[in-house]
Amino acid sequence: MNNTEEHVEETQSEGLIKTPKQLIVTVILAFIIPIAVIILLTHLVASTSRGGAGSDSLSEEAIANRIKPVADFSLVDANAPKEFKTGQQVFESTCTACHTAGVAGAPKLGDKEAWAPFIKKGYEDLIHAAIHGIGAMPPKGGNPSLDDFEVERAVVYMVNKSGASFDEPKEPAAAGDKAEEKAPAAAAAAPAPAAQKTEAKAAAPAAAAAPAKETAAVDPAGEKLYKSVCFACHDTGVAGAPKFGDKDAWSKFLDTGVDTMVANAIKGVGAMPPRGGSQATDAEMTAAVHYIVHAVDPSKLAAAAARAEKPAAEKPEAKAEAPAAAAAPAKETAAVDPAGEKLYKSVCFACHDTGVAGAPKFGDKAVWAKYIETGVDTMVAKAISGVGAMPPRGGSQATDEQMSAAVHYMAQAAQ
Repeated sequence: MNNTEEHVEETQSEGLIKTPKQLIVTVILAFIIPIAVIILLTHLVASTSRGGAGSDSLSEEAIANRIKPVADFSLVDANAPKEFKTGQQVFESTCTACHTAGVAGAPKLGDKEAWAPFIKKGYEDLIHAAIHGIGAMPPKGGNPSLDDFEVERAVVYMVNKSGASFDEPKEPAAAGDKAEEKAPAAAAAAPAPAAQKTEAKAAAPAAAAAPAKETAAVDPAGEKLYKSVCFACHDTGVAGAPKFGDKDAWSKFLDTGVDTMVANAIKGVGAMPPRGGSQATDAEMTAAVHYIVHAVDPSKLAAAAARAEKPAAEKPEAKAEAPAAAAAPAKETAAVDPAGEKLYKSVCFACHDTGVAGAPKFGDKAVWAKYIETGVDTMVAKAISGVGAMPPRGGSQATDEQMSAAVHYMAQAAQ
């Protein structure tokens, strides 16, 4: 019994390392194995982080392109000759939006069948349509900053990619070059006899009087406003807007007179919001209407100018009666803060001009009657806090005073 217990104790006390050699090997492996594991893990991590191994993505040029600023700028001399964009540059910056995907029926770049009918119409027709607009396409593709020559280049680029073979248009001469070309011709004509000049001057005044009025009636600001705001509807006929240059569509408006057209453009008519939804001044709106009328019937402008130039002596009776009649409106106008009209035309008109989401239309007395009966103070409070589909302050950052002024402006128009 005792012998058995001693044998068990001896067996339990024996370890795995029985010789000095085994001890040395164990110690060496205890150092080598962890080091090997660490080295293998390091290689594993390094290889997985090199996603661009074998490519140019880690080159200095590629890294510089990735971290460069989003935008860049360069200083250009305002008096320097204009640098025109190439046809490809214009296409990539403006035309690609429609002509790459075929939006609204636009012929796709490179689609020879789609472009064939347009190419058959001829070069001049293509250029005219691109500059002045056609169908759903606005003038110059909706980029009024483009020069006609740049639009021409873009058209040639697209049609040549789609089956045509038009020559690249020549760049127009600079203003200085034109002046130099005209100078020799003027110098050659100078020695002509003075008698010829006298006859020409005698005949000129009568013939030039009428065109002068017509030309003076068209303010360049009108074309600028049209191409930045009005074209959005009047080029395509959106919501029944008469198209630019369409005599038949504009005839009924011309019959009402240019002054009436200007008044309607300023205060809004039908689906058109006041001032076309812009912040244009009365003078700019007048110029834009004149520009549109001039494209349809220039004689209407001449007639309007003639009426405006009537001597003041023809109106003494009207002036004598005016003071008494104007006294009452003066009080009414003074009660309306101009800030109210300004806020209405920049924010409120979006809903109250067309009646969106049940909003009472501006000037509709029948619809506004029930609101006015609750009192202007109540109307102001609801305009500030929001009511129905209308968000607080009409979704703007207007102050309480501005909201009050806008409510008073609308309430007065409906009384």
